[in-house]
Amino acid sequence: MSRSASARLTWFIAGFGVLAIVLMQLGYGTDAGISAAIGAAVALGNWFMLRLIVDRVVGGTVQRQVGLSFLLIVKMGALVAVSFLLLRSGWVQVLPFAAGVSSLMAGALTGSFVHVLTAKPVESER
Repeated sequence: MSRSASARLTWFIAGFGVLAIVLMQLGYGTDAGISAAIGAAVALGNWFMLRLIVDRVVGGTVQRQVGLSFLLIVKMGALVAVSFLLLRSGWVQVLPFAAGVSSLMAGALTGSFVHVLTAKPVESER
């Protein structure tokens, strides 16, 4: 996937985040909207870190790839830790936060489907 395609996925993720915020705000109130916004911010932060690390893994040497691959594991642990702390502290509501974080998966899947369905075929694929 090219850089422009992954940048386009960012817009899909942000769009689903906004959709989650609006739906939670309308359905459950202001606190739910704020929780969904925090979840969407966590999802976008996770996506940006993933893009940054994977971009460097693809372009790096084998030794650098191993180190950066380990960094992917650390990033996932940090995501789990931040989510746990936010949920355990009571600063966010569970369902709206989950809806906001889910914008990462919904946006990535939808954006990928759109990319596959609209991309021009590569010469070797004809």
